[in-house]
Amino acid sequence: MREGVARPERAEAPEPAGQGKWGLALRDLDAQTAGRLGVTANEGVLVAGVQPGSAAARAGVQDGDVILEVNKRKVTSVKEAQAEVQKTQDNLLLLLRRGESSLYAALEAKQG
Repeated sequence: MREGVARPERAEAPEPAGQGKWGLALRDLDAQTAGRLGVTANEGVLVAGVQPGSAAARAGVQDGDVILEVNKRKVTSVKEAQAEVQKTQDNLLLLLRRGESSLYAALEAKQG
């Protein structure tokens, strides 16, 4: 490539936010994905990955779940979800949308 010529950006979905100690990779919902999942784009955040053996995996959280609440506080972006997660050390309570159902998942930090 010649100098001064910009490379075109690849049209890909944004990278999910890191998995952290809870084992969750999160992504903001776009309108198309939200519609496919039966929620609105500002109604929660997408679980884009769950680390095997993590607190999220042990609690039954699955790829494709939509987190509507963290510790009973509504979240509409990854940034909001991360802010709520950072407020706790021991346990997280997530309200999830999975298909037509809503369910709670209780995540416990691994001791030791």
